[in-house]
Amino acid sequence: MLTIFHKDNAVKPAVIGKILWQTDIRNYPGSLKFNILLNENLKIANGDKVCFTFKNQKIFCGYIFSLTFNENDIVNVLAYDQIRYLKNQDTAVYEDMTASDIFSKICGEFGLKTGQIDSASHTIPFLVSNNLSLLGTVQKALDINESNTGEKFVIYDDFGKLTLKNTKNTFIPAVISKDNTEGYKYSEEIDTDTYNQVKMKYGSRKKGFREAVFKNESQSVKNWGILQYCGKANDYENATAKAKTILENKNREKLSFSISVLGGDEKIRAGVKVPLSAKGKQKIITVKKAVHCFQNGEHSMVLEAMM
Repeated sequence: MLTIFHKDNAVKPAVIGKILWQTDIRNYPGSLKFNILLNENLKIANGDKVCFTFKNQKIFCGYIFSLTFNENDIVNVLAYDQIRYLKNQDTAVYEDMTASDIFSKICGEFGLKTGQIDSASHTIPFLVSNNLSLLGTVQKALDINESNTGEKFVIYDDFGKLTLKNTKNTFIPAVISKDNTEGYKYSEEIDTDTYNQVKMKYGSRKKGFREAVFKNESQSVKNWGILQYCGKANDYENATAKAKTILENKNREKLSFSISVLGGDEKIRAGVKVPLSAKGKQKIITVKKAVHCFQNGEHSMVLEAMM
């Protein structure tokens, strides 16, 4: 059921064709796209709130950002969830705060509703945000946290509540296999975001800078050659720990999947982990992008995933 809230009125318009709900792990806002038939009783405007449920399951809650009209009185509507408001820019300084503290503070200052916020364990002594997007600031804090702890987080809007969740808490036990898929593509590559050696610069202008090279002793250098990542550790960061975390996360083949799934599951969205059963083995994949299609009472989805 699709409901649009215009001023004090809640209307349920006639939807033409399919409804597409999309989420993306690259910190894009979740979106809802649909076409409706305009009539004299239907009032609609940018900024109106939109909520969509399917078979009593909460799917999307957000706000209209684009309306396209045609001569047949059909309106193409694009709505985004609250992550869209994290594209606002700001200049600020944060001291002795964790990434989750910074996320909570930003959401409070900009009047955004929040839900579950998992705690990041690393306290950042000093973080400057200079004309960055709010999302860029949060991501900068999350990157610092990950490089020091290995913790990974995902941001999403849970039906009108911004959520920050540790990826270890995003497992969905909905097995994807050949029994519920139409087809898939699978690729293995070391061309992007794969590294087996890290050169870390550390120190300060006052104390002087140093460089250290951290290598992985596995077979990867022998198999792939040297793939080097250059990074920098600030005074308050442990250069060795940061390099170790980078190697642990990036010294691997990047495995990517594109899967068309029959019978969608509204719990599967960008950032969650799901089991994939193939060739008698079960592997855990992370969803990078999820596009859900709702039409004529049917629900399907196309997933882009990685491992």
